[in-house]
Amino acid sequence: MENFIFSFQVLFLYIGLPCIFAWSLASLVIHKFPRLWAKPGKGPKWELNRRTGMITVFKYRRGEVIEQRAPFHEFDAYINTTPDRQGLPMNVLSL
Repeated sequence: MENFIFSFQVLFLYIGLPCIFAWSLASLVIHKFPRLWAKPGKGPKWELNRRTGMITVFKYRRGEVIEQRAPFHEFDAYINTTPDRQGLPMNVLSL
């Protein structure tokens, strides 16, 4: 019984305490400092405007946004479904 208690203490000391410390540190960062691990997106990569008939592609460079615009006349959009590596369906919007 003494060996069991000693081995339990050793396991807790070398495995349990580091796991508890890592979990508490990660929980602190996630709940108190969310900007360290999650940042908001820069914005859209592209935009289709049917009213004006323009497609806009955005490029983000160090504090400046470059917009490239081009007209489109007509498009027929369709969804193409293909399997990925695991066999799950992946939907792609094709223009």
